[in-house]
Amino acid sequence: DAASSRSAGESEAEATMSSKRSRGSASSSASKRQQVVEIVDDYDAGPSRRADAEGKAREAADYMRKIQQIKALQNDVIFTGKVSAEEMNSLVGTVMRYVLFRTGQHKSQPIPRNDIAALVTKKYPGPARQGLTKLVIAKAQGQFADIMGLEMKELVRRTESGEASATRSYILRSLLPKRYQEAVAGPKRGKERERERQEKSLLLVILMMISLSGDQMTEAKLWEHLGLLGIEKDTKHATFGDTGSAMLYRFVRQRYLQKVAKKSDNGRVWLYQPGENALDEIDQMSLSDAISKTLQKGHNMSEMIEID
Repeated sequence: DAASSRSAGESEAEATMSSKRSRGSASSSASKRQQVVEIVDDYDAGPSRRADAEGKAREAADYMRKIQQIKALQNDVIFTGKVSAEEMNSLVGTVMRYVLFRTGQHKSQPIPRNDIAALVTKKYPGPARQGLTKLVIAKAQGQFADIMGLEMKELVRRTESGEASATRSYILRSLLPKRYQEAVAGPKRGKERERERQEKSLLLVILMMISLSGDQMTEAKLWEHLGLLGIEKDTKHATFGDTGSAMLYRFVRQRYLQKVAKKSDNGRVWLYQPGENALDEIDQMSLSDAISKTLQKGHNMSEMIEID
């Protein structure tokens, strides 16, 4: 009986010690997990990481606010006709597919509003459908923003005097903060990415020259300046791989530049002005700042202003 009592006591003691070891191990693991959480916590990692976390929070709030603003555009459209929900969804889907297709074909080239409107009016003609195209476009804008994080931005062409014309076009822009756009877009071949940067740098130089000339420059004067940079009309450039004429034509098609005719004592003169795409994407203050930096320190063009 005494031996049995000792054996039972020893078993009970071993069980108690085992339980304590288990609790100690669990407590140690929990402590380690807690330490890991504390290490990666932005708000406990120092002022720089805290500021970065706050910056990301502001970016997220701005992103969501832009989406809500775009989705609210359809509330301002007046349409008194009757279209079923199924028909409306079909029209919106058709417009979105068309815009995505055109964007894939011709990146950075705005899509004329008339081309988009034709998708609606072809199926629903007549005055009874007045306002339908505007509503479909507004709904498509909301869907692009809400589902894909894209803005189907309306661009307004300016007249020679700088006034808004009736010509409208649309282009897709990412609503994501710049820091995330390249990661989402996926990897590109190095040569392709570098060529895009070089071409946009040339565009920025041209826009700066036009700005310094009072927001317009004659074609002859523009070619004179481009010649000083080694860019000739009919000669392929070693870096850009295209002739100067081809590059200017592409910038005009993308509506970064617009080419307008003006009468003079010597006949018709062609002028280059900033296009609606450039006016929407690059504000005058940023352009003036880029000009100042270039004149003072000769900054790298591709690093001063980011052009989509």
